Amino acid sequence: MGNISQAMEWFNILISVVPTDPEVLAKMGDMYVKENDVTQAFQSYSESYRYFPSNLNVIAWLGAYYVDCEIYDQAVQFFERAALIQPSESKWQLMIASCFRRNGNYQKAFENYKKIHEKFPDNVECLRFLVRICTDLGMKDVHDYINKLAKAEKNKELTATENDIQTEVKSGTPGFVKYEVEKIDTNISHPKANLQKKQTEFEEDWNEDINSLLP
Repeated sequence: MGNISQAMEWFNILISVVPTDPEVLAKMGDMYVKENDVTQAFQSYSESYRYFPSNLNVIAWLGAYYVDCEIYDQAVQFFERAALIQPSESKWQLMIASCFRRNGNYQKAFENYKKIHEKFPDNVECLRFLVRICTDLGMKDVHDYINKLAKAEKNKELTATENDIQTEVKSGTPGFVKYEVEKIDTNISHPKANLQKKQTEFEEDWNEDINSLLP
């Protein structure tokens, strides 16, 4: 705590000399977060963003702050900014859809999740939310998304297994393991999911952990 207080004193001196330095302001925000001073952290991060609106850590914190305050329209603006900076990163678009869902705008959330699915067809998190929304809204598309989710989860599991085996091969694992890797059929067909069982599972409530989607 003493080190943080001393560092804060130096940063306050520094910011008096360069009051518009976004990096210094962001560092001050980091230290306020460590001291659980959300108000001062918000002020520092907001100023940092004003002078440099491309720091993803700052953008993510501000977006999460507005989610915590349940001011979802403001949160969306920050996550949209992050999505522009990192268009190939699905988590920002998932957060945008999440804001619409949390705000009760399920149709808008559904449309966003559909767009995410088109861009990231193997994204398991997106498919889970599509299943949930379709189930809640009584949409017939739910069966299609349940099947897609089952396939995506299976592919994810297979990919993880292949990566583990290939890592072992590179680390000098005996040759028979390499032979097994070569035998793996990545186009293997998967049995149809038990729709009734899957639908029952997704009828259970869950709370999305925002921290799992943020840096």
